[in-house]
Amino acid sequence: EMRRSEMDSPLIAVAADDPLINSSPSQEQQRRQRARGRDESSSVVDRFLQSPAVLYVRSKFKPGGVKSSIFVLLTATVGAGALALPYAMRIVGLALGVAMIALFGVLTFYTLHCLLVASERTGQTAFNEISRVCFGDRWATVTDVVLILNLLGLAIGFLVVIKGIVGAGLDTYAPDCHMSMAMCYRNVILMLLVFLLVLPLGLLPNLRSLSFTSLLGFFWVMFLLSAVVVFFFADGHLADVRWGELEMANWENFVDGVPYVVYVYLCHPNVLPVYEALTRPTPKRMYKVLRRVLALAAFVYIVVAVFVYLTFQNHVFSNFIVNNFHKDVKVTVGAFGFAFSLVIGTPVYVHTGRTIMDRLLFPGREYSLFRLRACGIVFLAFCVCVTLPVNDLSKVLGIVGASTSPIVSFILPPAYLIHLVPEPERRWERYGAWIIMLAVGSLSAVSLVKQIIQLSS
Repeated sequence: EMRRSEMDSPLIAVAADDPLINSSPSQEQQRRQRARGRDESSSVVDRFLQSPAVLYVRSKFKPGGVKSSIFVLLTATVGAGALALPYAMRIVGLALGVAMIALFGVLTFYTLHCLLVASERTGQTAFNEISRVCFGDRWATVTDVVLILNLLGLAIGFLVVIKGIVGAGLDTYAPDCHMSMAMCYRNVILMLLVFLLVLPLGLLPNLRSLSFTSLLGFFWVMFLLSAVVVFFFADGHLADVRWGELEMANWENFVDGVPYVVYVYLCHPNVLPVYEALTRPTPKRMYKVLRRVLALAAFVYIVVAVFVYLTFQNHVFSNFIVNNFHKDVKVTVGAFGFAFSLVIGTPVYVHTGRTIMDRLLFPGREYSLFRLRACGIVFLAFCVCVTLPVNDLSKVLGIVGASTSPIVSFILPPAYLIHLVPEPERRWERYGAWIIMLAVGSLSAVSLVKQIIQLSS
């Protein structure tokens, strides 16, 4: 029985081919046949990975190269926030929405420049450590609090999107289900997904097994992008667009649209690790990466926002997947695939959040996996409790995009540059940092106050 259980291991199966194993030729042949049957699927995968096309792609995306860095950072940037951009365009208008996406892409590049300067001058690659060097230990703690609040908002946004996609599936394929029962079902399904997938993955010792989640999420975003474009043209929605009724610029709602655009450009915590991983980490090479990442991200955002907005116009929801796509197979597959990628992507935020929480609550303590897992359970439990009564993605992204996201993206990096660069040196860069910090900070503060008043009323 021990020999039989050992032969279930692929390592033992490979060892069966060794002539030093003491067995008869017939036993060895039978072992080889069993191993061949077990490894048939693996051999197919191996042949695919060693195919000329895959080897060519891998040769073009070498670890630490510019192309691989672009891909890694792009997959970490383009995500769930893209689902709300058509709604933002509905708020501010078609032309103004496109201009805001382009403008905030440029502003993001400048704040990333500020972050790279701060990293070069301090020798640090983490926000809390840069804050400690610039402003002291107290501000390092404040930075950690902002980061964990931002992670909570991102995780809650993921869970709200998942619940919305589940609800859209119930509304489409079970239209006779009563509204109260549908709400109950979507919460039950969300809880099952959390307990069966998110929680076990969130309790893993490290993130190595979750390294593919951002790639999976980016794949499904691009799949959805293709699906909505095909849906727009194939179903004749181009002829249904009422161009004369489209609002091009609604300046009264400009402040309301800012949080959504700020949210989708939140890539700053991922930039420094990518910069550190470059084979030749020079500012010139990193700026090349950042320019291309932001250009590609802006292109994806504009295409998604424009085509979905033109398809549904003033009826587009904050999570555009919830709109009625008439059971389109491509959109349905893309929606559920994207939901699955969010399910297995949420533990990434749990891992990062539990690390920061442990650092805040137990400073100076030695590493404890039990303590980290306890922090992860608390983090996830809070996210689920907030998510269950929330159904509108715009409320989550609006609050996060007007509070913690602008602090991480548009306030801290300029503040680092202003503190680290003396007055006579890089004077115009300091002026630019002041303008961005004050302008985006003021707009975000006004938007946050408006949202709080609306929620309280």
